[in-house]
Amino acid sequence: MTSGDRTPWRWYHGVLFYALAQALTFGLYRAARAARGAREAGGDDEIERFYLEGYRPFFAPPSWAFGPAWTLNNVGSLWALLRALNMRPGICRTVFLTLQTLSWLDFVTFLAACFGLRSPLNGFVWTAAYFVLTLMSQFVALVRLRDRKLSLALTPLTLWLALATALSAAIARWNRDGFYGVGPFAEPDPRWVKTGS
Repeated sequence: MTSGDRTPWRWYHGVLFYALAQALTFGLYRAARAARGAREAGGDDEIERFYLEGYRPFFAPPSWAFGPAWTLNNVGSLWALLRALNMRPGICRTVFLTLQTLSWLDFVTFLAACFGLRSPLNGFVWTAAYFVLTLMSQFVALVRLRDRKLSLALTPLTLWLALATALSAAIARWNRDGFYGVGPFAEPDPRWVKTGS
């Protein structure tokens, strides 16, 4: 899988990359909160409150499910990234890595754009973009690189983002956006609204 004259990318490179991604994610989140004038300490509790305080569709996952889901998603994404980095250079590998770069930029900025700025509209745009980038990555993995393992590693993320895109679309439609000062754009049918956490 690796060319003989290159040092292969190892698991610890993935760990270091993920640590950097997390540091950037929460750094940007704190910067976004500061930009909107938030003074109180922010963290998981504030993120959970923002998720739970508005209307959510009946298929919304409970807040506790996000941690395990994103652990699985990120492990798969990092494994796919390392596998692609260790492939022989080529145009399809470059396209896949470009899509993954854009996906990770989306991931790193999402918390700030949605929760830091308290913007359901940003949440929908960022989630939909991430979903499209992941579908494109799946296409390149299966059709161009012909690598089923690469595609399989991204499958949990693909399924989660399909759900998350529908979820964020409903949240953006049914709730006011505090950052842009618009919405809600529709009143939800009570049968579609989730009650409780």
